[in-house]
Amino acid sequence: MDEIVDQISRNEFFQDFISYLKYIEKQPITLTAKGNISRKDIGEFSNILNCVRKRKEEFDEYKWKIVGDWQLPELDKLRVMAEILNLVRKWKNTLKIRDDGRKFLQETQIRQFTCLVLGYWRNANWDYFDPSPDFDKKTTVLTLLQKNQDIVWRGLWENGEDWIEFDQFAQEIARNFGIEFIPKEWDGNKRDYFVLEQALINHNLKLFGLVETEGKIIFRHYRHVEKLKPTKLGLYMFDKAVKGSNFNMV
Repeated sequence: MDEIVDQISRNEFFQDFISYLKYIEKQPITLTAKGNISRKDIGEFSNILNCVRKRKEEFDEYKWKIVGDWQLPELDKLRVMAEILNLVRKWKNTLKIRDDGRKFLQETQIRQFTCLVLGYWRNANWDYFDPSPDFDKKTTVLTLLQKNQDIVWRGLWENGEDWIEFDQFAQEIARNFGIEFIPKEWDGNKRDYFVLEQALINHNLKLFGLVETEGKIIFRHYRHVEKLKPTKLGLYMFDKAVKGSNFNMV
């Protein structure tokens, strides 16, 4: 358990989520007329949130400027998750912490992390963060995966800490769900399963530190996943998800 707690404490998205809540606890976030986070607060976040600081460094490299939160998808995910978990509420032109948000900040890290991850898996709209192709006329690829996610989590849990070839992993998902992944051209390379690699691996499992990956950089900072394996923290969370753990901790 000590190793799991250590992995949680080193997860940057989790660190940012707690820092985001603590910031709002001290002072509400002012929203623009369009409901966006103000530039003043974005400037403050660049000093305390890893995701905003790294994005700013990337923009500075190309002499670009951050002019709005629409350029910060990770910050948007923090905001959405805080509202989905009923820890923060929008009131007039501000975002304020709820009483449940204050209670959440008093919980142990492992309970906070479990609440965050299971809340994202079960209540967030994966397609909002990573729009995916249609599976049929009524649903998308990610909607299908999200509705049947326990099948994926169980497979990863049963795998243990062994490495899995990403193509094999993707083909197994395609076979089980009847999904036809269309190859995508990316910098001259044929890329299968791009939406799966981005939405399920990079922006979900890897974001929370639940899998390790190996691969190669094929375009700027983009690293193509060639293989993955669950971490001990990942196995802990897959077990919680499959057994139906209650994520409403506050």
